[in-house]
Amino acid sequence: MRFSTQSNHAGSPFNRTNSAMASVRTLEKAKKITIQDLLIHNLNYTKQHRLQVAALCWRWNSKGRLRILLITSRETRRWVIPKGWPMRNRTQAGSAAREAYEEAGVKGRLYEESIGIYTYDKSISRGRSFPCAVRVFPLNVYTLLKKYPENGQRKSKWFSRKKAMSKVREPELREIIRNFDPKEL
Repeated sequence: MRFSTQSNHAGSPFNRTNSAMASVRTLEKAKKITIQDLLIHNLNYTKQHRLQVAALCWRWNSKGRLRILLITSRETRRWVIPKGWPMRNRTQAGSAAREAYEEAGVKGRLYEESIGIYTYDKSISRGRSFPCAVRVFPLNVYTLLKKYPENGQRKSKWFSRKKAMSKVREPELREIIRNFDPKEL
């Protein structure tokens, strides 16, 4: 399994000072991100980062080519993968699958092992934002539903790997898509 190691936040690579390690331990306890995750991904986490979970929805097309599902965000209409906050009484992967159902109307085989982490700044109001770290789980899509909670609020479209990489803004997510190999699951 390959992981993304780039960061789009200034100040990366990860600073191993005592105060940074204390922040890491706080985040680790609160959100179940391990110190190993931070070192593997070389991301500049702080205690201000909020954890989200996401599903990288994929399938093989009729020609045997990999396709990645992207959806538009509700506010900015940019192309993203389904993501949201971890849910009580669900694993992180289970929460990611639920977000894929709610936002894109997909169901399929969920893989419990994360394929990477990316960071971005979540906009909350006029010019205000906060940093998020998003753990990504692969979801092999078997079913596309016509009715689902956010139906009509977003566009969704299947893309080739190369096209999906060009559509997303986050460099780390681009790398996760580039390195994703369903045959390694």
